[in-house]
Amino acid sequence: MTAALVLTTDELRVSTTVAGAPVPAALRADWSTEDMPVADLVALRGLLARGLASSGAGDVSLADDLSLALGPFLTGRVLVDVQRDGAVRPGRRLIAKGAAGVVSCAEHGPDLWQVEPADPDPVERLVADLVDHLPDTEASHPGVTLPTDLLAEAERRSATGATEHTRGMLVRRGLPPGTAEVVARVLGDLGTTVTVRSSHRNGSTTRCAAITWLETGSTGVWLAVPDDDPLADVDPAVPPTGLAGHTKLRPVSTGTLRDEVRDVVEILGSEWTG
Repeated sequence: MTAALVLTTDELRVSTTVAGAPVPAALRADWSTEDMPVADLVALRGLLARGLASSGAGDVSLADDLSLALGPFLTGRVLVDVQRDGAVRPGRRLIAKGAAGVVSCAEHGPDLWQVEPADPDPVERLVADLVDHLPDTEASHPGVTLPTDLLAEAERRSATGATEHTRGMLVRRGLPPGTAEVVARVLGDLGTTVTVRSSHRNGSTTRCAAITWLETGSTGVWLAVPDDDPLADVDPAVPPTGLAGHTKLRPVSTGTLRDEVRDVVEILGSEWTG
């Protein structure tokens, strides 16, 4: 197929199911476990109505055009998943690499994915798309560490409240005032959260890597790094409320971020071995 194909999130997910391929996490987040079968049935009916799938003898199969368009996504072992949450260019993207080439599935509207062939060596293009729009800043702050569940709660509160309210909540929950000030300032200035994941399936083994960063309006870009350091900046007498572990927020320069993103997605540029 030469023209781009447009599928809904549910149609893309059910296509992977029909083909017997692993379903990426990005396609499973929109429905509860109870509602997923209904959504899948509606999507399957949509594929059948559009001639993108066929049924017979109690079995369903994808049409040749759809199988060809999604080929690397369905049979490949390399997958990169990009998710942008926020006001600037929100959306999701999946890039898969297989023996037949590289395919890009990009969300161009709410739950609408454009499927088309991608650059055979997409690493530098993807890195540039993710990083080049950011201001070239230097990282001077050493960063702060706090419980992951507390960071999640602070982010929710920052979306609806003033920075001083978030700071006060963090101090009450055990963060030193200086750490609470940094976290509240970063989250209060937050524009977009970006997560990039890569996975390489090899039989029953999957090797994964991921990176998450926060793009702010005036305080630069901050990496959110899992950190299980027991000496985190929080009062140990304050009990956690849910998510395990700690997260370190540390500012990152554009050049360093570019290198770290490249480390996660470089598997797309490796030589295909079958």
